[in-house]
Amino acid sequence: MYEETKAFALLEVSFDLSEKGFDKWRDVGSALFAYLRMLDSGGVPAHVFNDAAAVARLGWEYAEPTDPTGFVTSASGAMPFFTPDQYVAGPVLLSPGGEDAVRFLLSRTAKPADALATLVAKSLGPRARLTEPIYGTQYGRESLAREVSAWSKAPPPAPFAAPPPNAFLPRSLRLKNGQRGAGSSAKIRPELMLGADGTRLHVLADRAFARPKAFAYFKLGCAQFAASPAAAVQSDLYQMMLADELQERTYDASLAGLSASAAADWQGLSLSLGGFDDRLPELLSLIARQASRSWEREEAAHFFAKPPEPPA
Repeated sequence: MYEETKAFALLEVSFDLSEKGFDKWRDVGSALFAYLRMLDSGGVPAHVFNDAAAVARLGWEYAEPTDPTGFVTSASGAMPFFTPDQYVAGPVLLSPGGEDAVRFLLSRTAKPADALATLVAKSLGPRARLTEPIYGTQYGRESLAREVSAWSKAPPPAPFAAPPPNAFLPRSLRLKNGQRGAGSSAKIRPELMLGADGTRLHVLADRAFARPKAFAYFKLGCAQFAASPAAAVQSDLYQMMLADELQERTYDASLAGLSASAAADWQGLSLSLGGFDDRLPELLSLIARQASRSWEREEAAHFFAKPPEPPA
């Protein structure tokens, strides 16, 4: 929610558009309201609410300390909506029975006539003939009657569907290395578990924080990454392409408290991931498969290819 009071609530959905996308902003509106109508008519699957509740519970139980001033400001703003015993947890957790509220909100947000559409772009400057009295911002108003009529009848694009169950939510939060403080004064140097055939595996078990989390770091050495200026540039392109691919594919993992990143430098490719350890193997497999596919596509495009010889 963008803004919420006892009298009203505002839900904001924003899109960052390219120049080509901006020319098709009406199609974006059609897709948005078609999707909302689809959810409103067909209902939201139970697993969507259950997954959201599980994510909220994880964030609550394993929250990191926050700035007291920010916490007090946030908590005080939620006080009008909750009883005293829910001042802290109420705004964070999803309680049973919230499904009815979701259905109510969908029934209202699926109506384009109740929406305010705002376009922000430099190219709209000549049409901004009004001035906001407090800040002096230039803006304009136009009727969207034709767009609202079209948005009310647009069918949802074929690929649109409710989110599937989140496969990265942890099934177990059991601590695998004892309780807090057990052996916290022991050596803190990683232990070499494997060192052969060009492979080294170090492991450091944490016994201080008592969190069901783990962090894994991989360094894949490759001298080709800096073999030439062209190879260095292509390595950066590979890294950016891989990061772009992973952004969408690891979205569910990020909701479930997992993170992953990739970086390329003169030594090779670095991968790092962390979060609740129960699902880290699945996340690692996903990253490894995607890294391999991205590499194969780059090789097909003559990755690390030598520049052509100059003419004689």
